[in-house]
Amino acid sequence: MNRRPIVTAAALMALAAAPALGQQHEHGQQQGDTPQQGQMMQMMRGDMMGMMQTMHPQPRMLLAASDQLGLTAEQTRRLTTLNEGVSADHMSHMKAAMAAHKEAASALEGDSPDLDAYAADLSDAADHMVRAHVAMTRAAVEAKRVLTPEQREKLQSAKSMMRHMQGGMMGGGMMGSDGMMDHR
Repeated sequence: MNRRPIVTAAALMALAAAPALGQQHEHGQQQGDTPQQGQMMQMMRGDMMGMMQTMHPQPRMLLAASDQLGLTAEQTRRLTTLNEGVSADHMSHMKAAMAAHKEAASALEGDSPDLDAYAADLSDAADHMVRAHVAMTRAAVEAKRVLTPEQREKLQSAKSMMRHMQGGMMGGGMMGSDGMMDHR
């Protein structure tokens, strides 16, 4: 059995997780954040991991997998430019969403909460979350266009392997019914 696709898939999965894990520190609950903000960030990280399975990979992930994909200097330059742009855009919307959530929480303080202000602030926060998501998706689609058909095939193979492995961990593929690795 040729293990190279499995090794490549495992390397790409590890690289895909690295940015998300790094963002936990970057986006994690900061001093002064409310518990609701910390919970929101945890949900978003979970959502982001789920989206990674269905979306195109982010420029940062492709850059991290440069050796496995065999990126050229020009591809690296283009992906770096995309990554820098999406990071700034994404962060500005995330900060705005967090500020709106903080405002929403303050609208509920006191003896007579302002539910209209609360609703408006939540709507503003949701708008910024959507804009952040769209910015990341736009960058991911553009990043995929930078790759050659062969590089896209490598990514598709890794993605398929990741789905199989994750499905197996939950439904018995690579994990046995007892939750232990199946070494057949």
